[in-house]
Amino acid sequence: MITKKIIWFYPHLRFFMGGTVHLLEQLKEIKRRGYDVSLIINTGDLQIIEKFKKEGNLKVNNLNTFCTNDFIYWIFFPIFLLADLFRIYNIANKEVNQDNSKDVVFFATLFPSNLIAFILSRLFKKKYYFYCYEPFPFFHDREYIDKQSFSRRTILRVLSFLYGWLDVVAVKKAKKSFYLLIS
Repeated sequence: MITKKIIWFYPHLRFFMGGTVHLLEQLKEIKRRGYDVSLIINTGDLQIIEKFKKEGNLKVNNLNTFCTNDFIYWIFFPIFLLADLFRIYNIANKEVNQDNSKDVVFFATLFPSNLIAFILSRLFKKKYYFYCYEPFPFFHDREYIDKQSFSRRTILRVLSFLYGWLDVVAVKKAKKSFYLLIS
């Protein structure tokens, strides 16, 4: 039997709340079902990373770099995206080649993780799945954007114009998209 290996991209594990808590529970369930899971993040709180490793029995690859919650990340986004792609490609290449008996798939949550997963899925000729909690608020949540100060609102609108379409393309290119529904 071929065991699937999942390489999951997530921007950060800085705060243990909301999406991060949900992600841990999802990954624990996936592990319980016999999948091999590696998580790649840009940055994270060391205690939260240890929690994922210990409670989730997960391999966590921390790039120790800026992430989507950092203003500097967005100022130099194209540079960070290329640097992340290069570093994540190297990690993914080791993961893919580590055990040829495993069918590898890429998973992503949130932009630009979905864009990275899409690009790598094409390079490695592997499937890519998108797990959506919500549309990326910096680009698509007008209510969120409108509640910001004038300067932040202006920056978010520029980012939405420049990169929002990349988020849409990456979501559409997923083999399947999964959505968290709360009623």
